[in-house]
Amino acid sequence: MMMPVVLAALAGCTSPGRYDPMDPKEILVFSGFTVRIANSPVTLEQLDRLPQRQLLRYESGEEPMYIWVDAAGCKCWYTGDQAAYRRLVEMGWEGGRSS
Repeated sequence: MMMPVVLAALAGCTSPGRYDPMDPKEILVFSGFTVRIANSPVTLEQLDRLPQRQLLRYESGEEPMYIWVDAAGCKCWYTGDQAAYRRLVEMGWEGGRSS
């Protein structure tokens, strides 16, 4: 009697649109990066000029910051501080190089 319920629950875990632990965007959010959506054509144009789907380091104040851009896909970018970057490295990040 319980077997159909268990099978139905397991089938739901593999349906499309679910969490993908190998998706760089999921890993970035999990490690503490903040996602921001391009809300204007000007912002999207600025994002298009940056290297895509690569982790980039830039200086902002006393601590380095990190950005990962996906203008063509989600039309968004992810930003993180040194702590988020450390968590990303600890997780074995392979979603793009840091420059």
